[in-house]
Amino acid sequence: MSNDLTAIVESAIEVYNKQDWDAYQEFFARDLHFVHHNRGFEFTDRDTFIATLKTFVSDLIPDRWLYPAVRIIQSGNIVVREQKWGGTAIADVPGIAAKGETFTLDFCTVYVFDGDKVVEYHEYG
Repeated sequence: MSNDLTAIVESAIEVYNKQDWDAYQEFFARDLHFVHHNRGFEFTDRDTFIATLKTFVSDLIPDRWLYPAVRIIQSGNIVVREQKWGGTAIADVPGIAAKGETFTLDFCTVYVFDGDKVVEYHEYG
């Protein structure tokens, strides 16, 4: 296991922004528990999480982007990253943006690791 879990998270962000979903999935355990606490999304496996991201990009916000960290903290096997997330909606996305609207939101993400894989991913914002 890498002691620098922050570096793993930052690598995952780079891959996410490139939309390289095959590479991105490798950062997560197969039984990933993902929860977006403010948006009502919850998944208990990596494949469903990745499939949802692909659909979100193709149908709603193709240019979505995670911005550089405002603050990132590592404590034991947990990394907390504050950042902005944004893009331009190509369809109405309730609670986020209307079709054609460019937006940014403040997010705080909590990653829980087992070894070098993320096993829990909690999104707030």
